[in-house]
Formats: sequence, C-alpha cells, structure tokens
Amino acid sequence: MGKFFNLDNPLFQGINKFVDAMFLSLLWLLFSIPLITIGASTSALYYTANKVIRHNRSYVFREFWGSFKSCFKQSTAAWLIFALTTMILQMDIRLMRYIIGEGTLQTIGIAFFYAVQVIMIMIAQYVFTYIARFSLPLKEIVRNSLILAFRHLPWTILLVLLEVVSVLLVMLIPLLVFLVPCVWGTTASLILERIYKKYMSEEDLERENKLNGKEYL
Repeated sequence: MGKFFNLDNPLFQGINKFVDAMFLSLLWLLFSIPLITIGASTSALYYTANKVIRHNRSYVFREFWGSFKSCFKQSTAAWLIFALTTMILQMDIRLMRYIIGEGTLQTIGIAFFYAVQVIMIMIAQYVFTYIARFSLPLKEIVRNSLILAFRHLPWTILLVLLEVVSVLLVMLIPLLVFLVPCVWGTTASLILERIYKKYMSEEDLERENKLNGKEYL
C-alpha cells in the first residue's frame, strides 16, 4: 500500500504529467486570447513542453511565463508579419478570382499565391520554436527557418500535418483544446530538437545533456 501512494509510483507520475499537460495547454489558450500574443504564447508552449513535459526540468508556469516574456517581442513581430502577409495573400487571391477572368493567367496567379502561403506555413513551423530556443536577430531566424524548412523537407511536411491534425481535432472536439496544444508542443519538440541538435555546438550539446541528465534528443 505504501508503494501505491509513493509519489515516484508510475501511476502518480503519469497523473502528474497529464495535469501538467492540461495546465500548459490552458496557459497557451489564455495567453493567446488577445490574438496578437499567439506567437509569444506558442514559443512559450514549445519551450515549456520540451523542458518540463519531456525532460522534467522546473515547473510549468515558471518556464512558460519566463519564456513568454523573453520571446514576446520577436514572436509577436513574427506573428504580425505572418498574419499580415496571409491577409494580403488572401486579398490577392480574391482579386485574381473576381477581377481577372477565368483562364491561364488566373490559374497561374492563384497557384502562385497559394504556393507562397504554403511556404510561409512551412517557415512558421520553425520560426516560433527557433525563437524559443536560440537568441538571434529576427531576420536571421526567418532566414535560417527558411533554409531548415527545405533542407529537412520531409520533417517539415510532417510538422505541417501535425499542426493540421491538431487544429482539426480541436474543431471536432473543442474540449481537446485543453490537451492538444501540449501534445503538439511535445511531439513537435521530438522532431525539431533532433534537427536543431545538428546545428548546435559541442559545448551547447554537452550542457543540454547535463541539464537533461540523459542523452539529448
């Protein structure tokens, strides 16, 4: 009986992890409500999922709030750029449909704007997580994200699919918004941390290994 109530019991650890996942998802939702803060909230979600949920380091609120504050300027700027560009692209697509008559020119124009939008979505998979993990000027982060998106194209496609599935799940079952964000952040970190590891210095990798207490993935 004593073992059952031991906090190190796998059952209690699983319950604690589930509660942390729900709490992290709730934080992401609350901090995203102003809409303009979605970028910073997403960066904080990723950082916390990787550090706390995956590697059991520190506490959910402490890491989320700390990351949210440190990422706020860059993530918000990136989010506004993506949002504004998306709006412009959608307007261009509508103009192509209603102003230019049906034909080859319209088809090529619409295809071009959709292609640009897809590329933006691919880049976004890296930008907000990159901001959460590294300190660089935003211009370099966007450039590096573009390179990574195409250099690791199969993983990028998987990340996009992961995001699409996450959105669809929440749309189908709204209550999953209290769990899916953390699942997305944790799953994305399994992919992205392997990619980022390839570009980190030996000193940074060694420091991460010591902090995580195990092989860095």
